[in-house]
Amino acid sequence: MLKLGPYEIHRIEEVAFPYAGYPALIPDMPAELLEEHRNILTPHQLQPETERIVLSFHSWLIRTPRHWILVDTCIGNHKIYERKELAAFSQLDTAYMARLRGAGPRPEDIDYVFCTHLHFDHCGWNTSFVDGRWQPTFPNARYLCHRKELEHWTGMQESNYEMGPNSGVFETNVEPLIDRGLLEGVEDGYEIEDGVRLRLAAGHTPGHTVLELGKDGSLGLFSGDLLHAVLQVYAPQHVTVFCNDGKAAAATRQKTLERIADRSTLLFPAHFGHPHYGRVESTASGFRFAFAPS
Repeated sequence: MLKLGPYEIHRIEEVAFPYAGYPALIPDMPAELLEEHRNILTPHQLQPETERIVLSFHSWLIRTPRHWILVDTCIGNHKIYERKELAAFSQLDTAYMARLRGAGPRPEDIDYVFCTHLHFDHCGWNTSFVDGRWQPTFPNARYLCHRKELEHWTGMQESNYEMGPNSGVFETNVEPLIDRGLLEGVEDGYEIEDGVRLRLAAGHTPGHTVLELGKDGSLGLFSGDLLHAVLQVYAPQHVTVFCNDGKAAAATRQKTLERIADRSTLLFPAHFGHPHYGRVESTASGFRFAFAPS
């Protein structure tokens, strides 16, 4: 647990493993950039023997003076992904919920669930399979995502568009919330409470949104998939294969890094390996990432 001003921050891990090499996840990342910054790529960020990026799949749990807020809900247990490349995420049976309870709240204590976007690994625990159907895991929570994100995936369902890794996700992770009136599509600048604001950071998906903590985001930025791997801090122009609009994603990442660099703001990404969070600092050529002390 991290104490940050009046807030408590907990990381709730689901799984972490060597996912893929930089060429597979970020194809345009130059090999020489990898070599130049190899000193920052500890085994927690890059598995030496395979050169695979170690990705952590975790939620951030925020305890404010008024609320429990869960940021992104990972993959979820017992979800079925038939695509071969998603085999590692299919039919999980992890201790995620036990870890969440260990941080303090019961599922019914969660006041807000905020999904930065609706990719399968950010909304999985929105629902759980109970009594033969997918039901909200956090029954008393208001679920939030950006309006544009909700409209994007709703439109996908109506057009029967091939959604690749996200196939079936809307039906299992989103529709049960809509059916019960629990999910709200909000606008840029929406405030959960004073000092907790949602800011549109589109590109990875049309409605990808981050959470800013503290006055003007001075304490923390919960960045979802604004960044997948630490080298994107050093080279924000390079995008992943999962980005809906790579050019927009890169521009948003650049602007965000400029905004938080050299401030007290801590960056809390969704997938960085241990120690998972830190600060962005300016350099003569751009930015660097200073991980929090282990």
